[in-house]
Amino acid sequence: MTVQAGTPLQRVREVTRHSVISDSTAMPLRRQVLSLFWMFIFGSIAGYGIEVLWVGFSQGLWMNRSSLVWGPFSLVYGLGLVALQLLTRYLTGRNMLTCFVACSVVGTAVEFLVSYFQDLWLGSTSWDYSNDVLNLDGRISLKMGLIWGVLGFFYILVSVPLFRFISLIGVRIGISRITADRGWIMPAATSLVAMFMCINGLVTCLAITRWQERQEDFGLTSTAASTATVRILDSHFDDTRMKNLFPTMVFAHGRAGTSSDNTSARTHSN
Repeated sequence: MTVQAGTPLQRVREVTRHSVISDSTAMPLRRQVLSLFWMFIFGSIAGYGIEVLWVGFSQGLWMNRSSLVWGPFSLVYGLGLVALQLLTRYLTGRNMLTCFVACSVVGTAVEFLVSYFQDLWLGSTSWDYSNDVLNLDGRISLKMGLIWGVLGFFYILVSVPLFRFISLIGVRIGISRITADRGWIMPAATSLVAMFMCINGLVTCLAITRWQERQEDFGLTSTAASTATVRILDSHFDDTRMKNLFPTMVFAHGRAGTSSDNTSARTHSN
């Protein structure tokens, strides 16, 4: 098949041939890791925004969509973006259909693994696609797989060139030279943000675990706050706050933040 200049197929081939991750394979491993870390942060924040706007406008439900107790971070999107970025190095010269299918498969796999390990480690789920056609245990579905394909395809066509343009602007105005002259700036910023995310994740796991313990009393009695940690969690992350933070979360025994008003919103969540 002959590809004419300016066609979408040529754009995909050109973008994947010159993608950020392809260029970064020549970078030192440290710089590659830093780049992927910030891509994870960007994807988590962007995904949070997508979730809030999507559910807000499509269902009229404006609620928190974050995966963590602090900050606007939807981790499944961050992980998905990193996976898609790593995938682009293998899409050089591929046609549009291959790119779409690859993005769909990778995004769906990330979503399944996040749901599986959340269920395994925290005994809870944050989304349920059981009502969708061709779903797998409510964790993934054909519809969401197609959405991942669209998001990934959009990323390849638009976001990669945009990132390259932003990088070029940074070089032109001297940001790259400044950070090179002060080589501690980016590693220091990355360390601080990574430390915050680790603490955020740990506190989130503790708060959810404690929330589950309180839910297992089925409202009849309160679990004894026997330690200082438990008392702090009960004070700062009580049931009301946790329901506001994670309105779509459901534990294995079926009690948590969902209600008749937000059950439908679980089809799009953290």
